[in-house]
Amino acid sequence: MKYFIVFITTAVLVLSCGGEESQQVSTQISEVPSSELLIVDSIGVEMGDSTYMFGSIEGLAYAADGSIVLLDRAFSRIMVYSPDGEFLRQIGREGDGPGEMSLTVLMALTGNGDLLISQRDAMEHFIFASGEWITEYPRGETPPPFVLQGMPDSKFVGVHMDLLPGDGSFVAAVVLGIYEPGNNEPVTVLEEHSVEINPMNAAFLFENVIDAYSVTVGNDGTVYVASRSGTEYAVTGFNPEGEIVFELLRDDIEPVEMTEEELQEEKDFMEARLISMGAGEQRCSPDPVLPMISGLGTGPEGNLWVRRGNVPDPLFDVYNASGERLRTVSLQVEPGQGRYWNISVQPGGILAYSDNPSHGYQKVYMLDIRYPE
Repeated sequence: MKYFIVFITTAVLVLSCGGEESQQVSTQISEVPSSELLIVDSIGVEMGDSTYMFGSIEGLAYAADGSIVLLDRAFSRIMVYSPDGEFLRQIGREGDGPGEMSLTVLMALTGNGDLLISQRDAMEHFIFASGEWITEYPRGETPPPFVLQGMPDSKFVGVHMDLLPGDGSFVAAVVLGIYEPGNNEPVTVLEEHSVEINPMNAAFLFENVIDAYSVTVGNDGTVYVASRSGTEYAVTGFNPEGEIVFELLRDDIEPVEMTEEELQEEKDFMEARLISMGAGEQRCSPDPVLPMISGLGTGPEGNLWVRRGNVPDPLFDVYNASGERLRTVSLQVEPGQGRYWNISVQPGGILAYSDNPSHGYQKVYMLDIRYPE
């Protein structure tokens, strides 16, 4: 990640798809039942056993065997726990040698059991079941894609950014696609766009690469994508060949601008995260409009979960494969803390953590759904 940020920053300072007919769904405004998420268990302590102490959680996933997999970016390690929260093993460690990592960013588990980690200047490849390190894919002249979501086979959905030559300006090509480990060229292009880079505002890295897309992969291999947008509530589903097979659009949700306090918090978060990634001090001026969608997930029943990004507390709209809205699901949190909660909805269950825990240390929460009686 350091090379990626420095590569982009230094360069700046020195110088869709066709196919089968898709399922289209428009405005959904009918009343639906409401459910709540409940915390049923947790992992993590403030002091004590180091295997239960977290520095900076960056990713959570349920593995195929039901174990809970956690990427701790601060300690550059993968921690594996039983479904009941018992520590099982560690994969990787901090360093620059084989099987070692530093400044880790994102992780993905693929269907064939590969564990992929985007980190400072390479992508690390492990076999999850054994923890065996396979290889490191160096960045070379261009950074590898950021892993976002594993596919049912060995591939993953990722976003790749590369600088393009321009006349007096700097333009980056951004490609969301399906990739194979070790290859910067996508097997399938899902979405692509170009963006002019403002050297005085590093927020473009979040808004066009790091947090540009919410992605989930359905049980049938459909890749659901929502772009970061403050004006459009839209989810597009692609089959593995890149054909659009699902479109969900809503026009009943109004844009919401951040308050001055929220805007400052977002600015501080971006700048601090860039420092933690090894990019040094950068100036960020975020988009003042909250994204309408801030997360996607595939629930235990195979339904599509869409998290609204412009409401104060975690709130999901749940849709079936036909795009019918089935219910809303919410999580009650402390006032002012909702935007800090990261909730990962997966076929194996629902996991969550807070980026800014009120009690001062991070924990992993196992959640369950309470349906109305």
